[in-house]
Amino acid sequence: MAYRASLALLSILLALASAPSRAAADAAERKMYDSQWGTPVCDDTAVDKTQPLITVSGTVFADLNGDGRRDDGEPGLPGVCVSNGEQVVKTGPTGAYTLAAVQPGVHRTVFVTVPTGYRIGGRFYQLVPDTCAGMAAEFGLVPDPASLHADHAFAHVTDAHITRKGVTAFAELGAPLAFVVVTGDMSNDRELEAFQDAARRSPVPVMVLPGNHDVLVNGSGALAPALGTGAAYETVLGPKYYAFDYGGRHYVCLSSVEDMPRQLVWLKNDVMQQPANTELLIFQHFPPTAAQMALYRTYRARAVFSGHTHSNRVFRDGDILYVNTPPFIRGGLDFSPRTYRVVTFTGGRIALESYASGFGTHRLAETDPALPHASGRLPAVRPRRDWPMFKGDPARTGVARDAVKPPFALAWRRPLGLTIHMASPVVGGGMVYIGAGDDALAARSGVYALDAKTGAVRWHYPTLAKVAHSVSLAGDTVLATSNDGVIHAINAKTGARRWTYALGNPHDCWLYTAPVVAGKLVICGTAQHFTALELATGAPRWRLPAESAGHWPTYSSPAVQGEAMFAAFPGAGAFMCDASTGARRWRADNSLVINSSSAHTVAVSGKTVYVRTNSALFALDADTGVTRWRSATKGGASSPVATGTAVILGMSGGEIVNLDAATGAERWRYAPAGGPPRADTAKRYFDPRLIATPIVSGDIIYACTTDGQLLAVDAATGAELAVTALNAPFTASPAISGNTLFLASYTGTVYALVSIAR
Repeated sequence: MAYRASLALLSILLALASAPSRAAADAAERKMYDSQWGTPVCDDTAVDKTQPLITVSGTVFADLNGDGRRDDGEPGLPGVCVSNGEQVVKTGPTGAYTLAAVQPGVHRTVFVTVPTGYRIGGRFYQLVPDTCAGMAAEFGLVPDPASLHADHAFAHVTDAHITRKGVTAFAELGAPLAFVVVTGDMSNDRELEAFQDAARRSPVPVMVLPGNHDVLVNGSGALAPALGTGAAYETVLGPKYYAFDYGGRHYVCLSSVEDMPRQLVWLKNDVMQQPANTELLIFQHFPPTAAQMALYRTYRARAVFSGHTHSNRVFRDGDILYVNTPPFIRGGLDFSPRTYRVVTFTGGRIALESYASGFGTHRLAETDPALPHASGRLPAVRPRRDWPMFKGDPARTGVARDAVKPPFALAWRRPLGLTIHMASPVVGGGMVYIGAGDDALAARSGVYALDAKTGAVRWHYPTLAKVAHSVSLAGDTVLATSNDGVIHAINAKTGARRWTYALGNPHDCWLYTAPVVAGKLVICGTAQHFTALELATGAPRWRLPAESAGHWPTYSSPAVQGEAMFAAFPGAGAFMCDASTGARRWRADNSLVINSSSAHTVAVSGKTVYVRTNSALFALDADTGVTRWRSATKGGASSPVATGTAVILGMSGGEIVNLDAATGAERWRYAPAGGPPRADTAKRYFDPRLIATPIVSGDIIYACTTDGQLLAVDAATGAELAVTALNAPFTASPAISGNTLFLASYTGTVYALVSIAR
C-alpha cells in the first residue's frame, strides 16, 4: 500500500520567515470575523467569567518507561509549547513552564503541543477545575521514534455519527497508519462517551475536534448545557482546539462550530511559536470560508481538511490543498460511498486515497466485465445520432433516438484512474466526452475526449476541481461545470479553452449540476448561483436572485423546452422562467419541497413537467406550475424519465417503476433478482443500489447499478430481458448512439458495449 512507503526527508516546506506582514494577517482575521466563524454561536455565553485568574505551572518531561510518572533519570523537555487555549509559552531548559493568566471556567484545559519524536494522543491535556486558587500540571511524553519520519500516512475520518449501537465500526482502521484525525460529528447527538469507547479500540492514536452534533443541541441552534445528555466535550475528549507535531509537520485542529475570539488569539500565538519553514496542516469541521482560507494563506498552510457537508470535494486553492471527505458511516449526500481518506507523505509529496468504510478496509476496485470482446466477425462501434447532454436532450426526457438490444460485446474499455460521479458520457462528432475528478492529487480533474470507435484519449482539458456531472455538447463546443463553481467552454475538436466564467467564490459555490443549452445561451447553476451566458463568448445575459440552501450538494440540473427553462433546487423549489430573459413565470406551491440531498433533474414532456423529490414524484402543468398529480415514490436518487405515455423511475433498492404519465398510477414494478450482493461486489460501498437514472432505448429500459450490473427491462411489461455483470460500481447513466451503449464507472473506467443482437 502507498502508506507503507520507505521514509524520507520533506522536500517542500513552508517559509514562515517570508510570510506576509502582521498587518495583513490581522486584516485577514478581521475579515474572517466579519463573515462569521462557523455558526453564530458564541461559547462565551456558556462559561463562568467570574473566577479570578490563577497561575498554572509544571514540567513537561520525557516519560521514558511510559508509566505516567516522572522517575529518576527522566529529563525535562525544553522548547515544548504549553497553552491554556489563549496564551502559548515554551518550556525552559529544565522543561518547566508557567501560564500566568488562566481563568477557571473560561480556560477549561491546559495542553501541550506534542513535539515530533513523542507519542501523540493520550493525556496531552489536563482539565482546569471550575474553581481553584492555583494548579500544577505535569505532562509526561512517551518517546515515539516513528514520529520522526517525514514520510508517514494518516487517516482523515469525518462525520462518523457513532452511537452506542455503532461503536464497532470505528475499530477497523489499521496499524499501517500513524494516526487518525476525526474532523467532528463523532456523535449523533453528543454521545461522546460512545465515541470515546469506539476510539479506544483503534490501534493508532485518534485525534479529534468538535462538530455541531458534538457540542450543539440536536446538532444546531445553541450550545448544549454544560452536562447536557452527557459530560461536557472537554471532560470527555479534551480541548476543542489544539495542535500537535508529527514528522516535522505542525497539525492544527480547530473548532469551526463556535465563535471563539480566544481561538484566533491562540492560533496566532501558536503559529508564531513554530520554527521557520514548518509545514502547517489545518483541520476543522465546517468547510473553510474564503475569509478563513485568506487567513490560512497568511500562515502558509499547505492543506485544509474538513467534513460536515457529507460530500467528496478535493481541489487546489492556490497553494493550499482543499479536502472535504464524505462521512465515515453512511454514504455522502453527493452519493459518494461511505469513506475514510488516507493521506500519505512521500518525499515531500502529498497524495490522497479513498477507502470504503464500514465493511473492513477496502479500496474501490473493478475487474473486467463478463462480456465477450468485440473482434473478428463481431460488429464494431458505429455511432449514429448524437447524445449531446445528460439524459440525451434539453428536455431531459432520457429517451434515446437510437435503439440497441442485448446481448452486448465489449468494444473497448478505457481506465482513466479517476472518479466519475454522475458524469454520464456525452457522444457526438465521433468522440465520447466525460467529466471526471482526481480525488488523489487534485491534478488530473477535468474533461476527457475519447475516440468513440477505439476509446483512445484524444485530449484532456484540466480543471482545478472535479467535473461531477455530465458535460454538454453544442456544435463544436463542449460545456462543463467544475466543482469550484466555474463554467468552461472547450473546443470540442482540440480541447482548447474558449472561455470560462466563475459563478461565485469556490468556497460557497459547490457546483455539481450539468449545463443546458437554450439557443445561443448556456444555462447553469443552483439556487445560490443561477446564470445564463452567451454560448459564443461566456458573457452573462441574465442571473436569478440568489436563494440560499447552504452548500449542500445537488446534482439537479435545468431542462429546456422551447422558450421555457425548468429547474428544481433546494432553497428555490421548482420553477419555470423564460430561457431568453430569466423572467420567472411560476414557482410550484409550497407542498413541493426539494430536499438538500436531492439529485433529481426534472423531465419535460409535452405540457407536463415531472419533478421528483426524496418522497414523491410530482406532475406539474408546464404553463402554470399547478400540480396535476402526486405519486409517493420514497427512496431513490435517479431522475424521472418521460416517454410521453409513461414515467420511469429508479429506486434505491434497485427496482425500476413504470407510472402512467397521465395519472401517476403504477403500471408495473421490476425488482432485480437475488438478495444482498456477494461480499466481494461493489454494493458494499454504496447505500443505494440504483443511483444512475435509467435510459429508454426503443422498447428497452437500461439501468446501471452500484453493485456492478447492467439491467435490461422490457419497457411495456417490466419483464427482465438481460442482466450483464459489469463488475464495477456505476452512479452515472448510460449514453446510447448507433449500435453502442456507452458507460462510465464510478471508479473511472469508460466502456463501449456494442450490440451483437441478431
